[in-house]
Parts: sequence; structure tokens; C-alpha cells
Amino acid sequence: MVPLHKKLNSLIQRSPDPYHAVEAIREALGFTDFHLHSNKEFKPGKKYFLQKGGFCFAFILPTKTIESFRLVGTHIDSPALKLNAKPFVKKGERIYFDVDRSGGIMYTSWLDRDLLLSGKIVTDKGEKTVRLDSHLFSIPNCPIHIDREKNERHAFDPTKELLPFVTADEKEVTLSKLLKEKTLYAFDLYLTPTQPGSLTGLDHQIFSSYRLDNMCSSFAAVEALLSAKPHKSALIGALFYNDEETGSMSIEGAESPFVTDVLEMICLTQGLNRLQFLKIKDKSAFYSVDVAHAFVDGHDQKFQANHRLELGKGIVIKRNHSLHYAYNIELEANILKVLKKKSIPHQFFAPLTGKPSGSTIGPHVAVRYGIRTLDLGIAIQSMHSARESLHIKDLEALVRFIKEVYVQVS
Repeated sequence: MVPLHKKLNSLIQRSPDPYHAVEAIREALGFTDFHLHSNKEFKPGKKYFLQKGGFCFAFILPTKTIESFRLVGTHIDSPALKLNAKPFVKKGERIYFDVDRSGGIMYTSWLDRDLLLSGKIVTDKGEKTVRLDSHLFSIPNCPIHIDREKNERHAFDPTKELLPFVTADEKEVTLSKLLKEKTLYAFDLYLTPTQPGSLTGLDHQIFSSYRLDNMCSSFAAVEALLSAKPHKSALIGALFYNDEETGSMSIEGAESPFVTDVLEMICLTQGLNRLQFLKIKDKSAFYSVDVAHAFVDGHDQKFQANHRLELGKGIVIKRNHSLHYAYNIELEANILKVLKKKSIPHQFFAPLTGKPSGSTIGPHVAVRYGIRTLDLGIAIQSMHSARESLHIKDLEALVRFIKEVYVQVS
């Protein structure tokens, strides 16, 4: 049996950006493609896959009439660099990519790393995903001999220093030439770290990689769906969103009404009416699964002492009384019963009192969909770095838990 961390590493390596992640998830699941404009009828107990750009929805219809939705939500975007509309900038004899950040990256962790160019383009032949494995790029750092105070001030000016190097030759560089495309109308391209994941630590229990936020949760949802059986009356599924790192405010993000439209459309095709759909929503549950901040020694003052998270301690149940995380007391009670019954370890997270925390898709879902929602996940270190870390026991616990969501959590 292939260890979970190796399977996760494989998924991440095939998913440098949301578009490739959708393709990799679709291939891993092997569900039947579902197109919004298709006239094909849904069959009870069958498995379907819907994609829209950098978003996808995989679900299994119940064997009988739909009475509730049992959904897990993650996101497949990560902090990254993205090419601007004019993708190149010349400085003297050198040419660099003109980029901006997408999400809150830790700038210095991205310097001096091999970066892959990938994403989606539109040509005269239509849309397609691309990844330029033949050429890697990097952002050069300033040497310590030149900047003697570098280690003391930790300052970084992205307007001047965020320059992925392309070439030192004085020649015309275009994306069309780089990607070997005759005509290039539009593009959505990323630069992301290429280093494969690896096990670290004395006991080889810490897995380090780019994109653990939030591909580890997406991977766990895929694993759970692969072993899931059709429920008698609940539609079970996983939603893999784009644009979480930039606020979810897009048609592929959790703030979009697209998902509720799709859920209603599925119900209507099953012979249900809108009143029945609204009643189904009221009986449903949504689990927003995203990573949480593990405690970092030397930074005690940044963490809530009574809720600090440790690696290897299992599922994290999140609370934020400013509602940056979604919370529902009924779902939390159900979760705790399952975790106890199945001996799955867990811990609780709360941010430092009076300080803001990160957010997730959870609050967007709760407000937009009107479905009971709860935020949870597992702890990782170095969140938003080019190299994040998790404990393999936590990954195992997350897969086990999501499998239980599809079996017995209401």
C-alpha cells in the first residue's frame, strides 16, 4: 500500500496551480463528467464530477430521494506569484517576469528557489492548461556581503525585489515564443516552487512541501470519496474551490452562488421542487476543511497559550468569536461524538485574544448557502511559506475523519 504522504506528494506535483489540480483530482477519482448544459439524466447511486475553471465538485447521489447534503469543502489555490498583463519587464540588459502575489506569501521563502511556470491559456484553438517543465526560473537574493543588515531587519520590498529572472540576453521574449504557441489571446499563469515533498525529522514523521495549504485537505477529501459508498438519502460530496487565498470573491470561489445553483438544479432534475430544496438545505451539513497554525517555538507571544496547536495531535476544531471561522454547535457535538467513538485525536484552536486570525471558505459558505457549517482541519507549520510542514499522523487522522463524515456525521 502506498503511504498517504507519497500519494499527497504525487497529487501536489501534478497540481502546480488550481487548473492542473482540477485535472489531477478528476483523474484520481474517475467519476462521470457532468456538464451543466447536458441533457443526460442523473442515476441514483452514481458518481459525478463537475468542473468550472479552477473549481470542481465531486459528488455521489443517494440511492433514494435526496433528503440532505453532506458536503466537505476545501480549496485548491495556494499563495503564489502570478504574471501581470504585461508579463515581462526589462532592467538594463536583463529581462524578468512582471509578477504580483496571489495570497499572502512569505516573500523571503520564495527567493533562490526553482519556480515553474504553469496555468491556463487561450489560443486560436481554445483553452488549455500549460506547464513549462523545460524551463525553470528563480528570484535572486541580495548577497549578505552587499546587504550586511539582511539578517537583522527582515525587510523585503516586493516592488523592487520580486523579480523572477528570465534571461540576460538582449533579445525579444514573448509568452507565445516561450510556450511555443502561434497565437496567444489570454493567460492566467503562475510561478510556483517545484521542489518535491520529503520526510524530515529523526523519525521521518514530518512531511514538508509547497501547497500543503490546502492540498492536504483536498487530498484527504479525494481519498475519502474514493472509498465512499452511496448513501440512502444524502448527497455526499466534496467541493474544491479556487481563490480562497484572495478572499473567495469570484465565480470559482466560495462566495459565488454557483454551488447552490448547481445543488438546486440537481434536486430539480430529480423531480424535487424549490420548497423541497430549501428543506433539504435546512437538514444539511458543510465541513470547511483547511489547515491551522501550529505553535512555533520562540514566538510564544503570537499564540493563544491555552489553545496552541501541536503537530501530531490530530483534527483541529476551530473557533473565532469574530466569525472568521464558521461555527455550529450541533455539528461540533456530532464531530466530537465521532472522534471519540473512532479514537481519532483532536485539539482546539482559538486566535490570540483581540488579534485577527486567518479566515477560510467557512464563513462564506454559511452566509451564502444557508447551510450549517463548521471549520476544522489539521495543524501545519510555516503556513504560506514556499515550504510548509505537517505530521503524517495528522494526515492519516484527517483522511479517517472525512471518511466518517460520509458514513455517519449528520
